[in-house]
Amino acid sequence: MEWWEFFERYQDWTGITQRVKLSQLREMGTGEEVAIVARHMQDAQNKKLLLRKAMHYGVRFSPAQIRELERELPPELAMELWEYAGLPWQD
Repeated sequence: MEWWEFFERYQDWTGITQRVKLSQLREMGTGEEVAIVARHMQDAQNKKLLLRKAMHYGVRFSPAQIRELERELPPELAMELWEYAGLPWQD
């Protein structure tokens, strides 16, 4: 599945369908697009899968995007995002 299709349709899918489609992604969008999707996702596991996949594909997040996302993430994933960005964890 390509990112543009996922980005256009993810809000129409149930959490289970989102997870299946996430596993089928062959590419990712920009940091801003990924952050938008992560903020809208209700399922914590889907957020985790999305963000880990984004890191795998080399998506770059700004400090502002990470700060906004970390409010909804488990501390270990927030710390992982900060480390991935090469920035100190801003607790």
